[in-house]
Amino acid sequence: MAKKYVDADKFMKGMDKLGSYINNKQVNLRLARKAQEIIYRRVKSGYGVNSDKTDADDTVRAKLKPLSKSYIAFRRGEIVFFTNDHGVVFPSFAKPKEFRQKQNGKWYTFNKINKRTGKLVLEKLKPPVLGEFGRPSKSNATFTGQMLSSIRLVVKEDQFGLQIPRNRRVGDGLTNAQVNEYYSKERPWFNLTAGELRILTRELEKIIDEIIKREFT
Repeated sequence: MAKKYVDADKFMKGMDKLGSYINNKQVNLRLARKAQEIIYRRVKSGYGVNSDKTDADDTVRAKLKPLSKSYIAFRRGEIVFFTNDHGVVFPSFAKPKEFRQKQNGKWYTFNKINKRTGKLVLEKLKPPVLGEFGRPSKSNATFTGQMLSSIRLVVKEDQFGLQIPRNRRVGDGLTNAQVNEYYSKERPWFNLTAGELRILTRELEKIIDEIIKREFT
């Protein structure tokens, strides 16, 4: 009976060599970018996760909580929000009628004062410019899109990770980490589901296959 023997020493050296190709920053960078892409696309499509705890074994996709009617109206440019002397915010439908009027089918708001007369003047409402894939009624973290776009890759020789940095945002003075802390209370999103981890596993298998074909064949 024909037999074929494997040189164990040569095999183990080959495995060590393969391990050196896998455990490096370039491979981890590729996996980190894939993880970033997975989260970005999922949130843009309107899905978060049921838990953002890193130790959650049963993490699955979950629809992001819908936006409130007043916030949708604000994103459409139909209303604005006012704050009184006590810091109380008057959203959309709760504020007095004298603060807004509708003329020729378009909403206007009294939020400027004529410097000469001292009277409130009529000003056309301008809808905010939403982030990429943003729609007024879609809950997908796209008011400005800065938080999602800020995801930072943390890559080392033997591991990789993602983080929301504490850099200042344009327009509101907050950091992306602060916005994430507030946003995640009702809309957890910054985690990978079991299915998404399997996608990363397949990506790693693809990388290993590429390395074997390139270096060992």
